[in-house]
Amino acid sequence: MTDLRSILAISQYASSPEMSMLAFMDLAVEEGYGAVAIVERALDEMDAGRLADEVAARGLAVSSLNSAGYFLQASDEAERRQDARNQRLLEAAPVLGAPLNVIPGGPGPGQITIEAARARIDGALDDLAARAAALGARLTLEPIHPFDLGYKGCVCQLSHARTLCERVPGLAITLDLFHSWWDADLDQILAVAPEALAVLQLCDVSCLEGVPPARRPLGEGIVDVARVVRLAHEAGWAGFYEVELFHHQLDGRPLRDVLVASREAVARCVEAAAGPVRSAPTARAAG
Repeated sequence: MTDLRSILAISQYASSPEMSMLAFMDLAVEEGYGAVAIVERALDEMDAGRLADEVAARGLAVSSLNSAGYFLQASDEAERRQDARNQRLLEAAPVLGAPLNVIPGGPGPGQITIEAARARIDGALDDLAARAAALGARLTLEPIHPFDLGYKGCVCQLSHARTLCERVPGLAITLDLFHSWWDADLDQILAVAPEALAVLQLCDVSCLEGVPPARRPLGEGIVDVARVVRLAHEAGWAGFYEVELFHHQLDGRPLRDVLVASREAVARCVEAAAGPVRSAPTARAAG
């Protein structure tokens, strides 16, 4: 019987920017989650050491820290600011025991060619990996949906990401279904999940004519999430299933409702893949 708490994570992106990290973690524990994905704003509330203590005090783990990278900036000053952010996250990741997600960045509107952008990203990954190794930080590269190529990343295909991971020591893949559900190599990457992946992020995706793809709660889009979970399980995936939803795309739904629905959806997927699921008792807030 699978213990759901041992495999279920929720990203802080689902919470309002006004919600404190402590309140977010408390709610995650109440609703049966065993891990949280932390975003950089949590480090504005408290330093990494205290944050690690608060995570441990709640019996949680950190499934990922988000996000470093964004190597292709429009000015020298912007590059210096981003490099400082990257260093802050590199130093925090080993303290939190979390893989640090890397979003490579894109060429921007007419700034450089995509070929030049990819060449610069290759060099920047080498530099970041060397810095990560010196600090004991683990890096994980997230391929980006082509819709976001211009800003977020011109590493779009899983095959491209895996080639980079084979070249750069210590680099693994973050597979975010929003960005990679369409990729023809998805099954192949899932088939070697423990070898290739460090983070597996779940969501659903809406794809409507004339409307950009949008991240949706599980069961509200076109992705067969249960099939993805089954393939990962069959390949021996033993990490967290990290639900990644964005607060501004949740139509004003209360976060607790989102956590409950996501927990139940993941439980159904895992039960279909691995057999019965044991959910930890949840603690409802008074009133």
